[in-house]
Amino acid sequence: PSAYVRLIDIGMKPFLVAAGVRVILAQRLVRTICSTCKEPHTPLDIEIERLHASEDITQHEFFQGKGCDNCNHTGYQGRVGIYELLRTSDTIRTMIMKGASASALRNTARIEGMRTLRGDAWLKATKGVTTLEEVLRVTQADEPIRESKKAV
Repeated sequence: PSAYVRLIDIGMKPFLVAAGVRVILAQRLVRTICSTCKEPHTPLDIEIERLHASEDITQHEFFQGKGCDNCNHTGYQGRVGIYELLRTSDTIRTMIMKGASASALRNTARIEGMRTLRGDAWLKATKGVTTLEEVLRVTQADEPIRESKKAV
C-alpha cells in the first residue's frame, strides 16, 4: 500500500495513480526447510509471543531442519517466494484520490481480503515449507484490522 503513497510523493497526480495502477505486488524470499533433515518443531514461547497469531497456534504442526550434510548443517535448502498482492478496488481508488495514508489503504485492502506478506509466510509455515523462525525474520507483524472502511 505504501507504493501508492510513494508514487504520489514523487510527483504523480493522485487521479493518475488511482486510474493507472491496477495491482501492486510485494515479494520476499524465505528459506525452505531441508527435506533430508526435516523434523517436527514445537514453537518456542518467544516465537508464539512474537507471531501475534490471531488463531490457535496449537492447531498446526510446524517443522524445522536439524542440519545435515545435504544442507551444510543449516537446516535449510533453497528459497521460496512470499507475496502480497493488492488489487486497486473502487474503494482503494477513492481513498487514493482523497489522500489516504498507507496504513489506511493497507487496512482497507485487508478488509477486502488481501493476504499480507506475514499471512503468506504463515501459510507456508503451516504447510511445512518454511519455519516460524523465517516468518519472524523476513516479515513484520500485521496491525489488527480496524473495522471502519472509511479510515483516511
